[in-house]
Amino acid sequence: MSSPKTYLITGTTSGIGLALVQQLLSQSQNVIATGRNIVSRFPSDLVTSHPDNLKLLELDIASPLPHLQSIAAQAWDLFPGGIDVLFNNAGMSAMKPFEEASEEYISQIYTVNLFGPMRLTQAFLPLFRNNRKGVTIAFTSSSSTYTPLPFMSHYSASKSALSTTITSLAKELLPFHISVLAFECGGTVTNLGQPRQSSLSPSPSPPPSYHHHHHHKKHPTPKE
Repeated sequence: MSSPKTYLITGTTSGIGLALVQQLLSQSQNVIATGRNIVSRFPSDLVTSHPDNLKLLELDIASPLPHLQSIAAQAWDLFPGGIDVLFNNAGMSAMKPFEEASEEYISQIYTVNLFGPMRLTQAFLPLFRNNRKGVTIAFTSSSSTYTPLPFMSHYSASKSALSTTITSLAKELLPFHISVLAFECGGTVTNLGQPRQSSLSPSPSPPPSYHHHHHHKKHPTPKE
């Protein structure tokens, strides 16, 4: 039987992130579950039932790069052999007319959906390169990159920028045997629309569906 791999996943207190943790634990993989206020918000029954292969780590994706570099170094030593998969899952969504979007609103969406995952990936890349083993960096993006919805222009733009970054990064890291891929999700019933702070209005949950595309696949173009 092959040795378990170690996954670090962001945004694991609910939704897709929590489902990923549950699925990986059911396969006896090692999981580092991260998020804001992770100890108080993460299901305690999972912690109790998986004392050996589940670790909780406080991580706010909006933190500056030096702090994320410190978190990366700490996470690397939680399981023997370091980390095999970095899964940038944390994100936020909200609905707002373009005309009414404040600078704070726009900055927050881009920080959480784009700049945060970019910084965290930057923090881990030296560790991945020095380890010299095949690793994977995954991102939760969105089908809104090619089917943007009204009142979600800033969300769609942030995810589109993320997917473009992922496509470029995949080519850049290929010589280092680092795989980079995006899961461009369709409508998924989670609490993603809940705001990180009260000034942002939550968006209604869309009907459930799920789509994913590897970074090398051509995105479909919506028909007029």
